[in-house]
Amino acid sequence: MMDKTATTPIPAPPRRIGAGLVDVALCLLAYLAAAAAQSAAMTALTGVVGPASLSDPRIVATLFVVPLIVLPILTLVLWARGESWSTFGLSRPDDLGRFTRLAVGVSVLTILFGYAWGAFVRSTLPDQAPSILAALRGHLPALLVFLAYTILPVGLVEELSVRGLLMNRIARMLGGGTSAWVVSVVGASLLFGLLHASRGLGGVVFAAGMGVLFGLIYLRTGRNLWIVVIAHSAYDSAKVIQQLF
Repeated sequence: MMDKTATTPIPAPPRRIGAGLVDVALCLLAYLAAAAAQSAAMTALTGVVGPASLSDPRIVATLFVVPLIVLPILTLVLWARGESWSTFGLSRPDDLGRFTRLAVGVSVLTILFGYAWGAFVRSTLPDQAPSILAALRGHLPALLVFLAYTILPVGLVEELSVRGLLMNRIARMLGGGTSAWVVSVVGASLLFGLLHASRGLGGVVFAAGMGVLFGLIYLRTGRNLWIVVIAHSAYDSAKVIQQLF
């Protein structure tokens, strides 16, 4: 199912440790800015300050603020470096049929792994907070808005920033060899987990494990960001659809 031509990590450009650290910091700052903007938007729309239930579609709609803030900032960062998202694998596939088969297969694998990994984390860390998605049950408008968010925006912004920018920057800073890419998978996955710190320790551990899977898929498919974006979005959408039953 994976691209056998991509088993050897692709060489990275020469090390630029200072620039790499700056870009990683800018990525984290972009998420902090997006979180602040989303919170402000939620308060402006609903008057709610602090954590709120996803049962209100207006609150769910504020999630779209995150990609609207993060993606332009990171795109400007790449532009300043003379790069674009296609540098990291966000480009048109050469063989659409093969790409479609690969995307479907990887998405199924991701969904199966996600449910199994989630069950393991819950059994290991039983005191974690309940899923925030439970609030969507019985609230169809909010569920549909959240589903629209998971179909593409959430997977796109997280995969471009974490598997795209962060992994490539970490690997570049370490020289671009096999060990550098291994460290980039682990390092980016830990950061990915920390981005979900609001969901408690269980949420961090779960997200970090999914991050490792996404990182491995990214490398095994020849650093194809579209495949990872689709797989990520497919898993998140499956979890939302589950709330209908």
